[in-house]
Amino acid sequence: MVLRRHYIGIATIFNLLLTGMTADLMRNLLDALLPHPGLAMRGGLMLTAIVLTCLAAALYFTADLGVSAYDALALIAAYKYRLLPFKYCRIITDSICVLVGLVFDVTLGVGTVITHFLWGP
Repeated sequence: MVLRRHYIGIATIFNLLLTGMTADLMRNLLDALLPHPGLAMRGGLMLTAIVLTCLAAALYFTADLGVSAYDALALIAAYKYRLLPFKYCRIITDSICVLVGLVFDVTLGVGTVITHFLWGP
């Protein structure tokens, strides 16, 4: 069986239903509070966001309440099929997503590159 029911839980549902809305809400809030942030402010916000996102991801994985379908790909590859250690499986799945984004002409920012290479490890 390719899928593991162990990775489906309440956090899977929250992730599915609330991640996009929360991101949109936060962007609108920041746009209202900081309409024209300078480079230093944008850099500080990016670093803060990366640290908080990494902390949130660590809590989210270890809470054992389920993960998103995307997160389950690296977990299943690493722990069920034992293809590579988790950090490399995560880098590979992130790389695939970045490549798909490039194919569809998305904006690739510094924060994307940082999380792409460092989030897994």
